[in-house]
Parts: sequence; C-alpha cells; structure tokens
Amino acid sequence: MGRAATLVLLLGSFFYGLMMEEITAWLIFALWLMMAGIWLPNILQVVWWRFNAWGYLASWMANLGVSWLVVWILPAFGAFPPLPDYGQFWLLMALGAAVFVPATLLTPPEKMDHLVHYYVQTRPLGWWGPVAREAERRGLIAPERKPVQVGRRPLIRRSWTPEEADGWSREDWIAIVLSPVVYALIIIGLARLLLGLLDGALITLGAVAGAFLLYWVIDPKLRAVSVEYEARQARYLEELERSVRWGEGALDARTEG
Repeated sequence: MGRAATLVLLLGSFFYGLMMEEITAWLIFALWLMMAGIWLPNILQVVWWRFNAWGYLASWMANLGVSWLVVWILPAFGAFPPLPDYGQFWLLMALGAAVFVPATLLTPPEKMDHLVHYYVQTRPLGWWGPVAREAERRGLIAPERKPVQVGRRPLIRRSWTPEEADGWSREDWIAIVLSPVVYALIIIGLARLLLGLLDGALITLGAVAGAFLLYWVIDPKLRAVSVEYEARQARYLEELERSVRWGEGALDARTEG
C-alpha cells in the first residue's frame, strides 16, 4: 500500500509538472500575442496625433487574424517553418502595422477640439505639431521656444531644465522601447522561475537590471518636469486663494452696506 501511494504521488507530481509547464508555455505565448497587438498602438496613441480609434480597433482585429496565419495555418501548410515566440512577435507586429497604419490614415482624425484639450492638459511628447499649432493659435499655450544646446550633448543626459525636459528627446525613445520589454521579461521570468527553471532567474535578473536602467535614464527628466508642474500648481493655488479672498471681501462689503 505504501509503494502504491508513493507511485501515485510520483506520477501525480510528474503530470502536474507537465501540466503547469504547458499552461505556462501557453501564458507566455498569449503574452507575446497580446504585446504584438497592443505595444505599438499604445505607443502611437500617445506620441502621434493622427492615430485614432479606428486604427486601434484595426490593430486588435489584425492581430487576431494574422496570429492564426503566422502561428498555425501557414506553418501547417509548409509556407514557412514555425518561428520562436520572439520571431512571431516581430512578424505579428509588422503585419499588424501594415493593417492599422493605412486604416488610421484612411479614416478621419479625432476632433481637433478633443485633441487640443488633451494636448493642453497633458503636453504629450512626439508628433503633435498640428495640434500644438492650433493650441497656440487659440492662445491656450505659449509658442514653443527650443533651448539652445551649448557644447556636445552626452549620450544619456542627466541634467535638465524644465523647458528642456518638456521637449522630445532620445531618453523618451529609450523609455518607450525599454518599458514594455522590462514588463514582458518580468512576467516571463517569474513564470519560469515558479517552474523551477534556471533561465527564469536569469530573465528576472535581466528585467530588474532593465528596470534600474529605465529609472536611471528617465528619472532626471521626470524630476525636472515635476518641479515645473509643482511651481505651476503653486501659482494656480495662490491665484485661486487670492480670488476667493477678493470674493469674500466683496461679499462682506455688500453685506455691511
């Protein structure tokens, strides 16, 4: 009886390990598919004024369609050999872009009033020239003045003024590219680490190193922007308090009269 229980326990552990490894493989595969469909569109909707809801919808539909072709149908017919996960990711992203970029350009942009309101409130980085010019024309923002670069620019800049940090730079591109990579490595590394695989620990360490690099690159710029934001907030609160006091004084004067 003891040997039978031990054998059942060993077989159960073996099949449980296979099942968990299969589930983890499917989760990692689903992560690649999801990132291929939403990574680039999520970036474009922040950095490109022309990207609209139709483009975002087309990106999801294209990813669902081409994923069947790339992952199962075409390899089954021998059109090309099965690709590794990262190869499928880049191919799916390229094929999806071939669908949603034309869909974006062939459909009307979002309403300019909404775009101007979003731009004035958030001041996004990237390709927002027409919206920025419209906001300037309406008097909602001051004309942009590009700071003069003195001396040679370092590869990664660590010192920023608020005006310089408000502009688009190499550091923003690094953060945009690196952040989803770190996110994917964390999920994949932890999933494989839970299965007791050594490469899971290595992938997780790589994700931690990438996160520190991301922080080191973008934190000085964010700090400079936050200093300017806090100064604007302080000025706004002062003006609000002054107007409230003026209103209370006028009300008291009318009450006494």
